[in-house]
Amino acid sequence: MKYKKDRPFSGITDGEMFMNSYNFMLANEGGFSDHIADHGGPTRYGISYALAKNMFNNGSIWLDANKNGKIDKEDLFLLTPEQIKRIYFEQFWKPVSKIKDAVLVCKVFDAAVNLGVPQAVKLLQQSVGTEADGILGKITLGAIEKKNAQSILASFIENLCCFYNRLAIKDPTQKVFLKGWLNRAKRLPHWA
Repeated sequence: MKYKKDRPFSGITDGEMFMNSYNFMLANEGGFSDHIADHGGPTRYGISYALAKNMFNNGSIWLDANKNGKIDKEDLFLLTPEQIKRIYFEQFWKPVSKIKDAVLVCKVFDAAVNLGVPQAVKLLQQSVGTEADGILGKITLGAIEKKNAQSILASFIENLCCFYNRLAIKDPTQKVFLKGWLNRAKRLPHWA
């Protein structure tokens, strides 16, 4: 794996870093999908029916785009690009945004979208040798600061690939996604 160097936020605003990571992630997610083996149900640009329903049930009533009092497939189609971006920012970016290396935060954000924030953070914690509790706190952030970002990234990608392989073994219905997951795990943003 080639990695140019540790690339901290210097010169890059938080908004730019989010947009860079957001665009990288969107390229992995694609448009609308309703695969029978996808446990999240129908998805649009990676926003799953399950996530939208959970957010709606927790007070995000604005997700009911068709105003019928519930979340359904139509609501996914009616979400605007700005609403989709808002979901990604609030649900996936904010919990990992304290990671200072631009490539590492992008990869952790992308994994969080695919696996959920706690699982992505656990894989990161395994990569830096801290307790894998799924919470990105001071101990994990401190461990990241003390290590080389390139070695953390390499370990994170390896842990991600192992997780996907174990998932496909544990639940054979998920094998259909394995090749894409592994490609996604190994893909680096253009600035890496």
